[in-house]
Amino acid sequence: MLLESLREFNYMADCAKLSFNVSLPRDNIDLQWSGFNDSLVNFVSETLQKITAFKELECEEIFNQVKEQL
Repeated sequence: MLLESLREFNYMADCAKLSFNVSLPRDNIDLQWSGFNDSLVNFVSETLQKITAFKELECEEIFNQVKEQL
């Protein structure tokens, strides 16, 4: 659901040759950024801000979209 909520943000980052991925191993959350751009520091900062601003109200709509895709 997090990746779906960040889809547009990640698209713009992809255009700048930056990428972000999140995975859920057994007992933690793995966040991974990559890119060769000077704006990578800003990209990490903005991504973390968007993750912390992720609200429960948005979750229901995103959950329904992801559920439909699956």
